[in-house]
Amino acid sequence: MSKSIAKTCYDVIITGGGHNGLVCAAYIKKTMPSLSVCVLERRHVTGGCAVSEQVHDGYKFSRASYLCSLFRGHIMDELDLRRRIKLIPRNPSSFTPTLNENEFLFLGSDGEMNKREISKFSKKDAQRFDAYEQQLQKVAQSVEYLLDCGPLDLGYDENASVKDLLFSDSFGILRNKENREKVKRLLDAARELGLGNTSSALDIFLSPAKKVLDHWFESDLLKATLSTDSIIGEYCSPTTPGSSYVLLHHVMGDIGYGKGIWAYVQGGMGAVTQALTEINKELGVDVYTNAQVKQFTVNSNTNRCTGVVLEDGTEITATKAVASNCDPHTTFRKLMNQQDLNSTYGEEFGRKVDNIDYSNATFKINLAVSSLPRFKCFSTPKESRKSNGSGKEHFGTIHFETSIDEIDQSYLQAKSSQLYSDNPVIEMTIPSSLDETLVKNKDHHVIQLFTQYAPYDLKEGHVWNEQLKRDYANKVYDKIESYAPGFKNSIIGEDLLSPLDLEQTFGMKKGNIFHGSIRLDQLWMNRPFRGFSNYRYFDKKHGVGLSNLYLCGAGVHPGGGVMGACGYNAAHALLRHLGYQ
Repeated sequence: MSKSIAKTCYDVIITGGGHNGLVCAAYIKKTMPSLSVCVLERRHVTGGCAVSEQVHDGYKFSRASYLCSLFRGHIMDELDLRRRIKLIPRNPSSFTPTLNENEFLFLGSDGEMNKREISKFSKKDAQRFDAYEQQLQKVAQSVEYLLDCGPLDLGYDENASVKDLLFSDSFGILRNKENREKVKRLLDAARELGLGNTSSALDIFLSPAKKVLDHWFESDLLKATLSTDSIIGEYCSPTTPGSSYVLLHHVMGDIGYGKGIWAYVQGGMGAVTQALTEINKELGVDVYTNAQVKQFTVNSNTNRCTGVVLEDGTEITATKAVASNCDPHTTFRKLMNQQDLNSTYGEEFGRKVDNIDYSNATFKINLAVSSLPRFKCFSTPKESRKSNGSGKEHFGTIHFETSIDEIDQSYLQAKSSQLYSDNPVIEMTIPSSLDETLVKNKDHHVIQLFTQYAPYDLKEGHVWNEQLKRDYANKVYDKIESYAPGFKNSIIGEDLLSPLDLEQTFGMKKGNIFHGSIRLDQLWMNRPFRGFSNYRYFDKKHGVGLSNLYLCGAGVHPGGGVMGACGYNAAHALLRHLGYQ
């Protein structure tokens, strides 16, 4: 038995201590204090992708996830999380430099500033910008409730007839009370939007982001700035059908500063998950680190997951349920004996697991720098800068693309060559500009670069080794240098995370930050595929699946981002099935 494990039998085991796993554990324990609950995290620290780490002494990085906006407000309040962390909103929230002197674009929460900035490029766009944002928020508000409940449960038979979908006793929309209420709310939402807005909403769910943005605006620089939200974490282009939903997904957050506002967290994103860890411990949850699960134990005769075996051989029994915070591939292909999988879920289930789209082209770079980038097109006057040297151009997300066509060409090059793009898409954030706790030397800073396109799947003969990572990083640095001369000389430490590094460090299939694509074919009742509406795959009638093995990570509805909704929904589904709700 591992020295760190206090006991070897719990009512509920959570595998994976990412933010969703921690939320799931907290709600189970908070709702039913009598249940014994443990969280097993394979790394030395809880948090999953939402961690703060000092890769270089004196510089604290949010190594993967780097901004907070999507976290569900009611979860923050119900778990008393809000008072334990300090959020730092950013205004301006966005800066897009160009290579031309005095040509740049700021965007933020100040509507009048937005109009002034946009009017430099298009007076028509400046007049339409408020209406565009209002339209996005109206659509977001109409479907927001879907984030906090399970999707429609249409059963497991993909060949079910229309009659069954309507009248089946177990899942028929007209007979199943929960399904009936969800359909009613969808119809109510459509009615509230109105016919014209409903049509626009369908565009946002189905269309390329480029089509939506072209409808509203004419400025290439503005459209490029807005379109980056449609590709973050997705191996797609703004011209890809369905990319508009990815854009919507990233503006649905409300952490208390207004819809769609993104903030830094003082101390980095790890402050969120360390607070969640403390909340769990205070509730009585046992949280273990360096506790890597090797395999689930299964009783195929009773269709139950009976517990886990750790890498060191320690066996831990679960008397009631197991919830996996891992992605579906890791859960079912790595942590489950494949004979157990086939005997309980069946071979067709395995094929569905293998068919989930995890394609990824994200490369994260964390830098320690001796000085801030000074842009050719704009620099805050010295007398107006903060004591740490930062100006308003450093506060928000800095974009380095000037047209959607530039982004699309970058995507197409990576897809066709099966190598990285020579002209990477870059989002730069400098959290130390507003949070001086991240660095010991106040004149130094930490810079985070979320870049694309650097695919996980490379052409034959290429691997993400140190040389290839260096070659790609140099492409990123060269591009930034062209906008901010002297940038490369300021770098004094770096943390290069290729898609392969993201996979190996954080345990995500192909390094996909969403645990699978969040385009329409892998959303709602199709996430990760049909049959998981109740956060487990168990067909009691036919004896298929495990009755007490749940998914609580981003691979289930409503998907990726540090929002906590997957863990929240899974916890309530688990409690409901156990008869506690």
